[in-house]
Amino acid sequence: LDPQLTVLEESAARLLMEETLDDLLEQGLERPAVRELAETQGGEYWLRRLVLRLHDYTQTLADAQAWFDAQQNASSRQWEQWLLDGFEEFKTYWIPVLREQPTKNDRAHLWATHLQRFPTVRSPAEINACLTPIVELDWPAGTRQFRKAVEKFYDGVEFLHSLCAKDALREDWQWTRGHMETLLTLAHEFSRAYADRKRHEAALDFHDFEQFTLRLLRQNKLTPFKHVFVDECQDINAAQDAILRGVSDQ
Repeated sequence: LDPQLTVLEESAARLLMEETLDDLLEQGLERPAVRELAETQGGEYWLRRLVLRLHDYTQTLADAQAWFDAQQNASSRQWEQWLLDGFEEFKTYWIPVLREQPTKNDRAHLWATHLQRFPTVRSPAEINACLTPIVELDWPAGTRQFRKAVEKFYDGVEFLHSLCAKDALREDWQWTRGHMETLLTLAHEFSRAYADRKRHEAALDFHDFEQFTLRLLRQNKLTPFKHVFVDECQDINAAQDAILRGVSDQ
């Protein structure tokens, strides 16, 4: 680092980021994949916001490069796991809510019991088996007022059920994957270009203090402090947490 470096104020850092992104997109939008991404995201304005948000997020991580690598190596199986986790959260929330309905709302109590028969699901097919009876069974005449009391429950059932249709997740993944890979590549290119721009102008922003500190801690053995006291510890990000662990005996 230049010993005469400048620490950028937030407004100056944002301006430098915008200028760097201008240069990047001037060339990037010549690539068909980037143009298509901009179109699907609502135009260049929204694409710019996504790239800057991704950059800001990665700078709060303990290892931004590892995060980028993990996203590039992700698969549709992760979406499937999110679906399974989401279904468990759905059951945990709605079973007691359905139980609290008046006894006259026998359908709500029926579904609460039904959901409890599926303590653990291991695939979208099992979620589908659980939710299909709820989706397909109509409410008897004269009892629609009871359905209104749990209308959001049925909205959730229909949404989760739609995700369990044959090949639905895989089709969504195939449609989305290419766009997201382009976005990740663009965000990674921006992070490198912005770092080069700051180095050229002998400038640092706030995130650089954290990221360079982490780099030093990884490269050099440090005798850890026995006690480290942290104010407002609940508000720290992953990078800050890694720094604290790096200087302590955690």
